[in-house]
Amino acid sequence: MSGRSVQAWFVSHRTLLGVGILGAVLVSIGVFVARRPEPPRLVLQQTAARPAASPQVTSLVVVHLSGEVIAPGMYRLPAGARIEDVLKAGGGPTGEGDIQRLNLAARLADGQQIVVPRRIDPILGALTASPSPVPGRVNINRASVAELDRLPGVGPVTAQRIVAYREQHGAFTAVEQLRDAKLVNAATFEKIKDLIDI
Repeated sequence: MSGRSVQAWFVSHRTLLGVGILGAVLVSIGVFVARRPEPPRLVLQQTAARPAASPQVTSLVVVHLSGEVIAPGMYRLPAGARIEDVLKAGGGPTGEGDIQRLNLAARLADGQQIVVPRRIDPILGALTASPSPVPGRVNINRASVAELDRLPGVGPVTAQRIVAYREQHGAFTAVEQLRDAKLVNAATFEKIKDLIDI
């Protein structure tokens, strides 16, 4: 092909050649961009918010309710609940239950047993009740929770524990059983030993 015919061919096909060259340049740029490594992505990871601890789960007391109550059993109540609360949870006392002998305002302790005592017929109670052998002393076999609660260092929870122990194991045979059964500690026993009898 002569130089003039090559020149004529270029002139007649210059549009087509321009498009081809432009296409080649664009393809080269695309290949270059595609081959360039992607910059590392910065991934921000949010720290998961810790769920707030539920006070009901972390601060519960487990109490055993028994005696003259509609639904005896184990109950889980919030810390700070009172004897009245566990009685409500257990459906209340039976017709024979005597809640007057319980301190309904006393706070519950974990592992505590609440025994709802049976109501005593006042006439029968007057006939069978024997006074304490020493006047002024508290008979630990007959004293109510309220009477035991008045002893120095005892308190409502310990008083309830003494009554529950007495109802489960029968009458005390010696005042020292309060200490030996770990119903009161040695220091408290020393305070009350001259104020109680059986």
